[in-house]
Amino acid sequence: MAPVHHHSNASWTGTGQAKRSQSSNVFYISIILDTNFRWYDELPAYFGIIGQTLRRVRVHSAIWSHFQAVAIELTREPRCGFCYQTGRHLIMRFLGALMEGLRCEAVLFGVPFDGTASFRAGARFGPGAIRAASHSLETFSPFIDRDLEGMQYADWGDIEVPPGSAARTVELVHSKVAEIYKAGAKPLMLGGEHTVTLGAVQAAFERYPKLSILHLDAHTDLRDEYLGEKMSHATVMRRIIEVLPPERVYRYGLRAGTREEIIGSGLELPLGLEGGQRDIEKALGKLPMDAPLYVTIDLDVFDPSLMPGVGNPEPLGITYREFIQIARLLSRRRLIGADVVELAPHYDQTGVSAVVAASVVREMLICLGEQPD
Repeated sequence: MAPVHHHSNASWTGTGQAKRSQSSNVFYISIILDTNFRWYDELPAYFGIIGQTLRRVRVHSAIWSHFQAVAIELTREPRCGFCYQTGRHLIMRFLGALMEGLRCEAVLFGVPFDGTASFRAGARFGPGAIRAASHSLETFSPFIDRDLEGMQYADWGDIEVPPGSAARTVELVHSKVAEIYKAGAKPLMLGGEHTVTLGAVQAAFERYPKLSILHLDAHTDLRDEYLGEKMSHATVMRRIIEVLPPERVYRYGLRAGTREEIIGSGLELPLGLEGGQRDIEKALGKLPMDAPLYVTIDLDVFDPSLMPGVGNPEPLGITYREFIQIARLLSRRRLIGADVVELAPHYDQTGVSAVVAASVVREMLICLGEQPD
């Protein structure tokens, strides 16, 4: 039994017996926490916390000798834990994610930018809300029958972006995604507004010249400029088809844009109302099986009855059932990267939008992992 020292009045009972996992560099420790508290990552030890009352904590062996000396204070506010050993505030990470610097299959990172928001700003708060909501989820996806527990993935936190500078933000995203590919991992970006996708696609195309894109969105985003700006969340797909051939871009969920944009997206007017599995197979059945595929998901692709917490909600969006049908299809494709963007959490006081967004991220993480034999 290894004691955990703490300087808090919080109800904290722990720990259980430490066990080495099949991987030689990871220990597992059982910890019981008061169920009223939120769950945090911690530096230098990181918490891969799963479940609700009995939680498992993964500690890298390199810092195992320091773990007993770490003093932690937990409060009832997000991101308010404090490590007395390092003098740093604790950082909330996505469900079960490793910390930066450890080798993994996929890397999450956030881009808190909404500088070109055209209706309701607030997507800058999306990454944090997704991370917080992720701890309400299980790691297992019963829809794809795969578990994050069998996957190594890290959360590198948010990149620092200059407010109002879309061009510089895209450059920073480009650099970060290139760094992730160089590390041998696949990126999963948390927005932020949709403009940030451009930098990720630029880096992905440099790495994979035969890249294809799946664009899930309510809006076409094909304007050449918006309010005099060439780089905007209303122009991002126009900029992307200047990077790679337009025929490599596949779309689903589009229902808003100018007439020219919708026709330019390859859709027939008037739009149909069918939806469901048959519509998905018709639209996405031609996705290449073996070519590298990047998936960009603007959360306003969902119907606002399910996802009100977005900047530009549009009626007649997809259901979560339809998304799962898409995710099953993607689990059999060669995904090399993805993003989930445009969550503006404070427009949904129920918190449901953030939970749905976190669930979308979980499914995409699973699709980015190695397919089982």
